[in-house]
Amino acid sequence: MLRLAWVLIGWLAILTILWGCVPSMTSPLTPEPCSWPCWHEITPGKTTLVEAWYLLLYDDRIEAERYDDRVMWRWIDSPNRQGAVKGDNGIVSAILVPLQERLTLGEVVEVYGSPEKFEAQFILGPHGPGYWAVDLYYPQRGFVVFSSAPSWREGDLSPDIEVDDVLLFEPTAAEEYFKGLPDSSNLQDWTGFHPGETPDP
Repeated sequence: MLRLAWVLIGWLAILTILWGCVPSMTSPLTPEPCSWPCWHEITPGKTTLVEAWYLLLYDDRIEAERYDDRVMWRWIDSPNRQGAVKGDNGIVSAILVPLQERLTLGEVVEVYGSPEKFEAQFILGPHGPGYWAVDLYYPQRGFVVFSSAPSWREGDLSPDIEVDDVLLFEPTAAEEYFKGLPDSSNLQDWTGFHPGETPDP
């Protein structure tokens, strides 16, 4: 009985620490409490999946559900935007974060420099206007940003395009990362923003 009491006290202490460690989220590019590829004090390659689950679970802005090899989560006030924490042998390997804060591609490039590759594809809408999907790849920094720019066959590589989601992972050599993609045929070298110019759909 005494041993059980000490175990319960230990777990309460851990939960208290985790509750106190839930970070505030301001700009996604601020280094506090940690910078990409770390997010919400979860670091790919270091944080265990159980630790990640607790950190998400005790944030009252988030709903999280744990599975064997991943944690699925979402913002309570944006339930249609699904996030995920993927695990590999019990250690976090990747984090998908649907951003709530406004962040533009221009701000990402200003802070992190030119991406190692980018991808721009026109996605035709089923009943009307399509949109440009523009993704910037920074594998050696451990992240990819995904964005979309609504248009009527008029996409432009504007720095004002807003980021929708970010994928975080352990920093990886560019050649190794791109070789592991299922389809890299649309990847292009970065030549800067070209507002008003439209890549061929």
